Amino acid sequence: MKKFFAASVLAAFMPFVANAAGVPASTSFQVSLTILSTCSVATPTAVNLGSPISTSTQAAVGSTDIKVTCSKNTPYSIALAPTGSAINGKGTLNGPNSETIAYGLYTSATYGTPWGKDANSFTGTPSTTGAEASYPVYVQVLGTDITNKAPGTYTDTVTVSVNY
Repeated sequence: MKKFFAASVLAAFMPFVANAAGVPASTSFQVSLTILSTCSVATPTAVNLGSPISTSTQAAVGSTDIKVTCSKNTPYSIALAPTGSAINGKGTLNGPNSETIAYGLYTSATYGTPWGKDANSFTGTPSTTGAEASYPVYVQVLGTDITNKAPGTYTDTVTVSVNY
């Protein structure tokens, strides 16, 4: 009788065991990846405006290129900030005996549009491939700013910022 009872109990629970074993337990999970935008700027070559004589009345000019690489389709702007200048596109070369010479940074060789520093910064064109883009910077010192200056080397540092 014990065998019959054990077999009956086992037979009674068999459908539940079979059903539980026949239906797998399942769940799901997500996989995600967030790609962040990035930009880099190559160090431009230094601009040498030559060696005019102190009685010169001709402008001293030069140029360099800013090379920017950003993630695909990333909007960005480029700001140029000469040391200690709050005026867009205007800088001051510091020389011997605390003498200074004003200069300008421009977006073209016509020297009409100054490079911006903050709100007037230059807006780059987002690349559809993430390729490097090159932007020329034209530097000009008016001849009237060179006349009667003390001989020596005049320098300034321009900070390039790429905001994205």
